[in-house]
Amino acid sequence: MTEPTSRRRGVWRVPLLILTVLLVAVMAVPVAVTLFPALAGDSGEPAAAGPSPSTRLAGGQKRATTEPDPVGLARQVPLTSAGLPVDGSTVVSLTFDDGTKDQLIAAEVMERHGLLGTFFVNSGSTGFDGYLDLEDLNRLYAAGHELGGHGYQHVELDKVPVDEAARQICLDRAMLMGWGFRTTSFAYPNAASTQGVRDAAEECGYNTARGLGGTATDFSCGACPTAEKLVPDEPFLTKAPQMVNEDWTLEDLKAPVLGAEANGGGWVQMTFHTVCEGSCGGISVDPQVFEEYMAWLKEREARGTIVRTVDEVVGGEEKAAVDGPDPSVPDTGSAGVVNPGLEMLDNEAYPVCWEAAGYGKNTASFTRVSPGLRGDTAYRVTVADHVDGDAKLLLRMDLGECSPIVEPGHSYTLRTHYQGTGDPQFVVYLRTVDGRWDYWQASPFFRASDKVREAVWTTPVIPEGHTAISFGLALVDEGSIVTDDYALTSNGELSANDNGWLRPPAFLRDALGTLTGSTGS
Repeated sequence: MTEPTSRRRGVWRVPLLILTVLLVAVMAVPVAVTLFPALAGDSGEPAAAGPSPSTRLAGGQKRATTEPDPVGLARQVPLTSAGLPVDGSTVVSLTFDDGTKDQLIAAEVMERHGLLGTFFVNSGSTGFDGYLDLEDLNRLYAAGHELGGHGYQHVELDKVPVDEAARQICLDRAMLMGWGFRTTSFAYPNAASTQGVRDAAEECGYNTARGLGGTATDFSCGACPTAEKLVPDEPFLTKAPQMVNEDWTLEDLKAPVLGAEANGGGWVQMTFHTVCEGSCGGISVDPQVFEEYMAWLKEREARGTIVRTVDEVVGGEEKAAVDGPDPSVPDTGSAGVVNPGLEMLDNEAYPVCWEAAGYGKNTASFTRVSPGLRGDTAYRVTVADHVDGDAKLLLRMDLGECSPIVEPGHSYTLRTHYQGTGDPQFVVYLRTVDGRWDYWQASPFFRASDKVREAVWTTPVIPEGHTAISFGLALVDEGSIVTDDYALTSNGELSANDNGWLRPPAFLRDALGTLTGSTGS
């Protein structure tokens, strides 16, 4: 006789129930040990007193050493519940200023060692020879590196009016954000700032801004703290060791980190510039030395020292892009340029709205002359050891304080007085609608003269898409000239409907609105 189906099933229920209970009990043991390490006291090892810096997050949660982060780099670090480093940690940020092309070498080295950096770029230099282009920036960002601001142009912000500094900071951030990058960190060009500039960095929407100095290195500031605080007292003037230069050895690079580790931890922002072999500039680092430094930093993770981007250390939400101050029409008077006679001097006795400029292989010097050719002051430009390039006193290329406004479709007449042994020529630069400066034209040469002469030249018609002009009288060979009394006159009146003020590119106008409040199309 066949048993009923219900009874056959009942026979198996008891063994199955016992087996299930046993399996649950076996599986519960590692879970219990994980959640309550003290239960493992019979293992022959003492129970852990707290989370290991290299394997546990705040709250005691254990992170598997093989767990990838969002960009594929394994990271086991002590963090707060907000994702920020905990007090007592030594945190290193690897920062790179100026956005030079060779910094891609450093990025590749960091990525091989599972580390990320912060690249402070001048968006106005993006795509120029020797600088990172937009494709490079996208590649860095996709790999997990941070992109921060360094000013639209590499202007020393303490040497320009605060409104111009704000335009440089705000436009730079708006450009980076318009390209799709989270932008929360800033570094002052040449570490130069004033309280007004620091206020501008905050008002432009940044969460932090780095200076240089204020912490100890083997070379300077021996009595300074060994590291910045993880929550800085001055978030818009954070402390950092002096910038790395070509004389630094591997041991010199290690020293700020070891100093922080030995003194309760803190934040060490290492500042790099160019990355190249041999003698290639005072602020460079050798790729092999950098490789060894990255390997050493990676090994320090086992001791609780971690590498983080600036944004990861400071945290905070990304604020909206901010319009900089409206560019003012420079007060050029009848001469058409600011400070035409070079009489107004800044704190360093240099003519306001003018700058020493040049390029190439030569030795250039700039000297104030008094009395001048037609007033109290003039400036001498001298070129020696000339191989190529030029040198000139140049009307400052900025975003709204010094550069005269021009109108497309008009030509302009340039004038200055000169005397000397060189054959000079006018060189002219134009500002585009998105704030970039481009070389445009050069005049014919004027002959050397031991008497004061006037150089006069009329430009071609200003092309569309340009809003302002800069010019100077340049020497392109060995010699010396004294210049004074500059002037710019338009060969047609400016249109009231197109004042030439700086406007962002179309994609930024659509996303952010007009940055400058300019009228016209």
